[in-house]
Amino acid sequence: MSVAILRKLYQPIAIAVALAFVYFTVLLKLGGDWWNDENYSHGLLIPFVIGYILWQERKGLSEAQTRPATLWGAVGVGVSLLLLWAGVAGAELFVQRASLVLMVASVVIYFWGFRLLRLIAVPLSLLILSIPIPQIVFNRIAFPLQLFASRCAVGAMSFFNIPVLRQGNIIELMPLGASEPKRLAVVEACSGIRSLMTLVTLAVIYAYFTKPRPTNFSLSQTSPEGPANKDDKLKFVGHFSKEFCVLALADSGRGGRADCNSDERFARQRDRRTGSLLWHARG
Repeated sequence: MSVAILRKLYQPIAIAVALAFVYFTVLLKLGGDWWNDENYSHGLLIPFVIGYILWQERKGLSEAQTRPATLWGAVGVGVSLLLLWAGVAGAELFVQRASLVLMVASVVIYFWGFRLLRLIAVPLSLLILSIPIPQIVFNRIAFPLQLFASRCAVGAMSFFNIPVLRQGNIIELMPLGASEPKRLAVVEACSGIRSLMTLVTLAVIYAYFTKPRPTNFSLSQTSPEGPANKDDKLKFVGHFSKEFCVLALADSGRGGRADCNSDERFARQRDRRTGSLLWHARG
């Protein structure tokens, strides 16, 4: 390896090591959440995808004109450190992780400028999509979707004259030959939110690898009716169909354990197959 290449790599490697040292506990906890939280298990692949994208764009990154914006970068670094302190003091993981994203963007602006920041917009977007949202926000989104899914299922059962009663996200019905009603809970897995972030992340990756090569990718070029919205609609249809089938089986006396958690393994396999198709679509 030549001396010129070593000089070019020295600064980015030193910056990466410094950031890893400062945010070591944040990265460690984030990796643990990726491993344990099924909603964000796609985050385990994000570092490899980001590394591949940066390696593929290495020529453009090395030839890009750098105009460091030291003032804006220094302000961003200061705000990032303040957010990190506030997140640690308040035990708020989301603030700490948001500080990490802002710190990376600020360091790029400080040393290389806004032009290079635009070139790494996709990796930064993938990093943002891999950060778990606060649980209070997650619940505010998931519960209305649970109610919507339960209303759709009850409406379909009523269409076929099957007696059914809904109380919030709890569905009661009387299977044939049963002496007591069955209670079915529409849990978070049935709301469609479980793999929504995964589908959005896959849509960004799909858009990047299928973009025309002469054109630089930016999130503003993504159509409002792009892959994420289409996949989201298909997700609602899939969960509605799954709930209807489970209710129909329970009504005929063959339901067994009739809740959506019983299909989580199938859902994960389906999501992995969807991700594999999107990944290979670039070929």
